[in-house]
Amino acid sequence: MNEELLIEGVARELVRTVQDARKQSGLEISDRIKLRVHGTSRVTKSLAAYRDYLMSETLAIEWGDDNFEGEHSVEKSLDEDNWTIQMSKL
Repeated sequence: MNEELLIEGVARELVRTVQDARKQSGLEISDRIKLRVHGTSRVTKSLAAYRDYLMSETLAIEWGDDNFEGEHSVEKSLDEDNWTIQMSKL
């Protein structure tokens, strides 16, 4: 697999992780969120390329900065990539 496909795969996994976290936190399907994702370099590359896609698919209307600590936090990994998702309902 080439790096571009791996980055796209990470983006899809980030969407899945956020959707699972939304369910676990009891959010309604229509709830809008503030979101922050940080992780390994491949996660960072994926966010650079697919952040708008991630926000659209997860109903995130705000992006948290480095000081944002959401109400809900989840840590995940896939192979050598790790990430933390933080989100709050708006």
